[in-house]
Amino acid sequence: MDYFKSAISTCSPCFWDKISTNNLRKKRVTYDKIHNLITSQGPGTVMELALEIIKLKINKIEASKIADNLIVWPNMHYGIMPK
Repeated sequence: MDYFKSAISTCSPCFWDKISTNNLRKKRVTYDKIHNLITSQGPGTVMELALEIIKLKINKIEASKIADNLIVWPNMHYGIMPK
């Protein structure tokens, strides 16, 4: 089931072993320009995935405007979230 065997991608951490180490990015959302493929790590990253799609289809400014109205922290990293 290697539809995009050579694509740079991410996925749920439980499946990281299914992607070659050269192609795996452990980021919450990843975009591979060559294969025009956007991947994310699952339901918990859906807002970031949606903003990435908007950024690519429209532009970064519009994605930023939309993000300003959402209760999200784009590109959040669990190690730096406020307590």
